[in-house]
Amino acid sequence: YKYMWWVFGMVFYLVLLLILFRAQRKSASSTLRTLAILTFLAWTLYPFLWLLGMEGTGALGLSQQVALTAMVDVLAKVVFSIIVVTSPQEAADEDEEERVMRTRFSSVM
Repeated sequence: YKYMWWVFGMVFYLVLLLILFRAQRKSASSTLRTLAILTFLAWTLYPFLWLLGMEGTGALGLSQQVALTAMVDVLAKVVFSIIVVTSPQEAADEDEEERVMRTRFSSVM
């Protein structure tokens, strides 16, 4: 049954990716684009590490799986956070654009 649950989880992961890339396409922010790509790359590695690891096929040894998972964790969390923290001005500019668009649309409705 474990592979059935893996496939079930991957279906929801694909839905999440669809939502992520739709949001990224609507934004002109290069930071959001970078974060979307980073999220895609890092989060795509987790299910395959599980599949190749001890719980899945056992192709990777436990120490290899743990080391690779730790590297992906650093990529997914630390690098993501550094990008967010080092680009506050672009996020602030985007918030201002969003506020202006919301104001324009609310006056139309």
